[in-house]
Amino acid sequence: MSIPSGKRQHLDDDGKMADGTWFERVTIGENSWIGEGAIVLADIGAESIVSAGAVVLKDFSPNTLIGGNPAKTIRDLSRSASKTG
Repeated sequence: MSIPSGKRQHLDDDGKMADGTWFERVTIGENSWIGEGAIVLADIGAESIVSAGAVVLKDFSPNTLIGGNPAKTIRDLSRSASKTG
């Protein structure tokens, strides 16, 4: 898993920070799981699961199963969305 130090960071060819680069905090909500090899560049809501190898480029709501490159919502994990019976 990789969580770089900000959402908007860019390096010039010489490895130095590009002009206009700034950092923002990436937040991972409580009780979330991040799979091996995932790259997280945006916020993950609480109680979410990020699949192995996912590349998260945008923010996701709580209770979401996230996967792919670029990552997308696979399924809503909230209790109200689960089937009963």
